[in-house]
Amino acid sequence: MAKNNFSAELKKQQPSTQLTIVKDLLKKHPDHPWLMQQYAFALSNNGDHLLAVKLWSGWIMGCPGQYEIQSGLRAALTPLPPKQQADILKDLLQSHPNSLFLQKTLAVAYAD
Repeated sequence: MAKNNFSAELKKQQPSTQLTIVKDLLKKHPDHPWLMQQYAFALSNNGDHLLAVKLWSGWIMGCPGQYEIQSGLRAALTPLPPKQQADILKDLLQSHPNSLFLQKTLAVAYAD
Protein backbone atom coordinates (compact mmCIF):
# COMPACT_ATOMS: atom_id res chain seq x y z
CA MET A 1 0.00 0.00 0.00
CA ALA A 2 1.40 3.41 -0.94
CA LYS A 3 2.07 5.96 1.79
CA ASN A 4 -0.73 8.26 0.64
CA ASN A 5 -3.31 5.47 0.66
CA PHE A 6 -2.08 4.21 4.01
CA SER A 7 -2.13 7.73 5.43
CA ALA A 8 -5.72 8.24 4.26
CA GLU A 9 -6.79 4.92 5.78
CA LEU A 10 -4.97 5.71 9.02
CA LYS A 11 -6.76 9.05 9.34
CA LYS A 12 -10.12 7.25 9.15
CA GLN A 13 -9.31 5.33 12.34
CA GLN A 14 -10.02 6.45 15.89
CA PRO A 15 -7.05 8.29 17.48
CA SER A 16 -6.28 5.42 19.86
CA THR A 17 -6.34 2.94 16.96
CA GLN A 18 -4.05 5.21 14.93
CA LEU A 19 -1.56 5.23 17.77
CA THR A 20 -1.67 1.44 18.18
CA ILE A 21 -1.19 0.83 14.45
CA VAL A 22 1.76 3.20 14.17
CA LYS A 23 3.41 1.87 17.35
CA ASP A 24 3.14 -1.68 16.02
CA LEU A 25 4.65 -0.67 12.67
CA LEU A 26 7.47 1.19 14.40
CA LYS A 27 8.43 -2.00 16.22
CA LYS A 28 9.16 -3.53 12.82
CA HIS A 29 10.63 -0.35 11.27
CA PRO A 30 12.01 1.75 14.16
CA ASP A 31 13.97 4.22 12.03
CA HIS A 32 11.39 4.89 9.33
CA PRO A 33 11.06 8.72 9.16
CA TRP A 34 7.52 8.78 7.79
CA LEU A 35 6.27 6.35 10.45
CA MET A 36 7.95 8.42 13.14
CA GLN A 37 6.10 11.49 11.89
CA GLN A 38 2.83 9.55 11.87
CA TYR A 39 3.61 8.57 15.47
CA ALA A 40 3.97 12.24 16.42
CA PHE A 41 0.66 13.06 14.70
CA ALA A 42 -1.02 10.13 16.48
CA LEU A 43 0.35 11.30 19.84
CA SER A 44 -1.11 14.75 19.24
CA ASN A 45 -4.43 13.27 18.15
CA ASN A 46 -4.49 11.35 21.44
CA GLY A 47 -3.79 14.45 23.53
CA ASP A 48 -0.10 13.81 24.25
CA HIS A 49 0.94 17.17 22.85
CA LEU A 50 4.11 17.55 24.91
CA LEU A 51 5.64 14.30 23.67
CA ALA A 52 4.60 15.21 20.12
CA VAL A 53 6.25 18.63 20.51
CA LYS A 54 9.40 16.93 21.78
CA LEU A 55 9.53 14.70 18.70
CA TRP A 56 8.83 17.53 16.24
CA SER A 57 11.37 19.74 18.02
CA GLY A 58 14.07 17.14 17.55
CA TRP A 59 13.29 16.86 13.87
CA ILE A 60 13.17 20.60 13.32
CA MET A 61 16.72 20.79 14.68
CA GLY A 62 17.87 18.49 11.87
CA CYS A 63 15.60 19.79 9.09
CA PRO A 64 14.54 23.34 10.04
CA GLY A 65 13.14 24.28 6.62
CA GLN A 66 10.92 21.27 6.00
CA TYR A 67 7.29 22.36 5.74
CA GLU A 68 5.82 19.07 7.01
CA ILE A 69 7.94 19.22 10.16
CA GLN A 70 7.03 22.87 10.71
CA SER A 71 3.34 22.03 10.30
CA GLY A 72 3.61 19.12 12.70
CA LEU A 73 5.32 21.24 15.34
CA ARG A 74 2.75 24.01 14.94
CA ALA A 75 -0.13 21.51 15.24
CA ALA A 76 1.37 19.94 18.37
CA LEU A 77 1.98 23.35 19.97
CA THR A 78 -1.47 24.80 19.26
CA PRO A 79 -3.40 23.07 22.09
CA LEU A 80 -0.80 24.10 24.67
CA PRO A 81 -1.20 27.32 26.67
CA PRO A 82 0.47 30.34 24.99
CA LYS A 83 3.07 30.73 27.76
CA GLN A 84 4.11 27.09 27.42
CA GLN A 85 4.27 27.48 23.62
CA ALA A 86 6.45 30.57 24.02
CA ASP A 87 8.82 28.83 26.46
CA ILE A 88 9.28 25.87 24.09
CA LEU A 89 9.84 28.15 21.10
CA LYS A 90 12.36 30.29 23.00
CA ASP A 91 14.34 27.14 23.79
CA LEU A 92 14.27 26.12 20.12
CA LEU A 93 15.33 29.60 19.02
CA GLN A 94 18.48 29.33 21.12
CA SER A 95 19.62 26.58 18.76
CA HIS A 96 18.22 28.21 15.61
CA PRO A 97 18.28 32.00 16.20
CA ASN A 98 17.84 32.79 12.49
CA SER A 99 14.79 30.58 11.94
CA LEU A 100 12.03 32.81 10.57
CA PHE A 101 9.51 30.02 11.16
CA LEU A 102 10.35 29.84 14.88
CA GLN A 103 10.40 33.64 15.20
CA LYS A 104 6.98 33.98 13.56
CA THR A 105 5.51 31.11 15.56
CA LEU A 106 6.83 32.67 18.77
CA ALA A 107 5.27 36.01 17.82
CA VAL A 108 1.90 34.28 17.36
CA ALA A 109 2.25 32.55 20.75
CA TYR A 110 2.88 35.93 22.39
CA ALA A 111 -0.05 37.50 20.55
CA ASP A 112 -2.53 35.01 22.04
